[in-house]
Amino acid sequence: MLMVFRLLKRLLRLLLILYAGALIVAFVIEPAPLPEHPFFSRDTSAPLVIAHRGGPELGPESTLYTYRKVADLGVDMLEMDVHATRNGRLVVAHDRRVNRVTNGTGRIAEMTFDELRSLDAGYNWTVDSLTYPLRGQGIQMPTVEEMFDTFPDWRFVIELKARTPAVAQDLCAAVEQHGLTERVAIASFSGDALKSFRTACPQVLTTASFDEGLLFWVLHKLRLDDLYTPTPFGGFMVMPQLGPFTTIDERLMQTARRRNLAVQVWTINERAQMAKFIRLGVNGIMTDRPTQLLSLIEGGSTQ
Repeated sequence: MLMVFRLLKRLLRLLLILYAGALIVAFVIEPAPLPEHPFFSRDTSAPLVIAHRGGPELGPESTLYTYRKVADLGVDMLEMDVHATRNGRLVVAHDRRVNRVTNGTGRIAEMTFDELRSLDAGYNWTVDSLTYPLRGQGIQMPTVEEMFDTFPDWRFVIELKARTPAVAQDLCAAVEQHGLTERVAIASFSGDALKSFRTACPQVLTTASFDEGLLFWVLHKLRLDDLYTPTPFGGFMVMPQLGPFTTIDERLMQTARRRNLAVQVWTINERAQMAKFIRLGVNGIMTDRPTQLLSLIEGGSTQ
């Protein structure tokens, strides 16, 4: 309830600002669409398949073991989350703590890289909650550099968890050194993290922050879409629901296409929802179940 209340307060604040602006603006020139970015290119009209954390149904999340398996399936993009260790190494992990996925405890930001690498990242993976077949198999949390070295031809959606300018600069350097400036999109719930990265690496695509996406959605709901000004990003990573509100509909997709803004939705794991967003024509679907999504797209049935 508290989260919904806070969301409603933010929406109300935005509504007041937008209506005040609408009274001042007598007319609006249709904004030009953003130029096409190669990151979002598609060979077909089907959405891009984005493997969330590599696809935890296939193996331990956010590990080279699982990313290799999902790459062999033929997904379009690999999604990963980036943290920094105490001594500044960029590692791939979803949670701020290692407790859920390893045999250790503690915050990544408070651990050295060597301490982190001593942990078993396959320790807690199970398909039946009874057996743990990948314990003791040498599975570790990978570094960003290892991901880029292992998958040099892939596209990456990277959620930046750390907010400091130093981490943004280090991530930018890694992207540039591996020649991936057009094959990476940076996302974050933190406006500060995105601001730091955009300052450090303006040549690399970022998706909208939560507040930027919320503004676009509110304008859409008020049918004031054309008040949305040019942006420092090329697309949205969108949850299907914001509290009680549905975020994506046909008119929003029409507006996004007109502005050349990509809409990627996450995290979609149920077949009915996958089919719905395929029909709506979203640019990408992020899922923990890439096998199911690929099968649905290849089968051609979304009813």
